[in-house]
Amino acid sequence: MDVNPMLLDALQWPIKNQLMVEKAKGFAKRFEELRAGMSFQALSDAVYRKTGIRVSPQGMHKWAKGGGADPDKIELMAKYWGVSAAWLAYGVGDPNKTPTLSDAVDALPDDSRREVLDYIQYKITRAEAMMAQEDRSNYVALIEKLRKSPGPQRPGSRKKSTKSSPKG
Repeated sequence: MDVNPMLLDALQWPIKNQLMVEKAKGFAKRFEELRAGMSFQALSDAVYRKTGIRVSPQGMHKWAKGGGADPDKIELMAKYWGVSAAWLAYGVGDPNKTPTLSDAVDALPDDSRREVLDYIQYKITRAEAMMAQEDRSNYVALIEKLRKSPGPQRPGSRKKSTKSSPKG
């Protein structure tokens, strides 16, 4: 099962940019590797042309020097380059592969893993219950429709007319 890598980001960024500051050198290295010497202005323009979203050259310069980046900007840059956001942000997994649920769980800090798994289980259970309720409603509506409709007529079982036919 594929997982939105930003789910992982939200769980690992309790304080904005904290993880990025801790892993800034790794992010900066991956960013520079992908930038491949392109000027910040040219990269900013290229991202804008492809996505319609402007990323400032000054912000990119900050990232290249080890400064933190917001999760939405990392997601945008990952999409631009065609790599996974988890790899770009953290160096986790294969850069060309969308992380699986297992990858996301493995990347969680040990102290929050149980809490996150419990929450995921809760959401799955709730979704299943909602789907079951919707199915039940559909079945009840179908049964009511069948009760209200006349039953099928058997061939040759026409109702006999009570009117008398003229005798001649």
